[in-house]
Amino acid sequence: MFHRTERLMLRPAWPEDWEMILWGIGDERVVRNLAKAPWPYLPEHAREFAARGQDPRHPAFLLTLPEEQGSRLVGCAGLGEIEGGTEIGYWIAQPYWNRGFATEGARGCSAIAGWRGVISSTTLPRVRFCASSASYRQAKPACSSRRGEARPPPRCSTRST
Repeated sequence: MFHRTERLMLRPAWPEDWEMILWGIGDERVVRNLAKAPWPYLPEHAREFAARGQDPRHPAFLLTLPEEQGSRLVGCAGLGEIEGGTEIGYWIAQPYWNRGFATEGARGCSAIAGWRGVISSTTLPRVRFCASSASYRQAKPACSSRRGEARPPPRCSTRST
């Protein structure tokens, strides 16, 4: 599945994307804000992520910025199931922080979740983050519904080194 926002193309990861994924998430400043990610993030982690199949109800997307000569990886966003509901998880590569891409990617995921019947038109998914107030502020506008919720999680997972 593909989805176009104002600036981004949300698309599935393909096996040949593993190096771009490693570049984007292989930064401790990115990984420390995620609930679930190994550290250090190694090439085999990126290859595994790029090669895995999609869950039809809870897909993951690369957030790419189309240009004349191809596209650049901005980050990744996806839908997940948590506590009987749906959440949006995402990461944005550090060079693209503070440009509104988290909000735009989260809105794209919310739209996809509505089309897929994962959420109703009156219930937006929760957006969860770890210890990143800037990230929280970026994606909070994507949960503008009365029932939508954006809040930090109770705690983050511990990463092995």
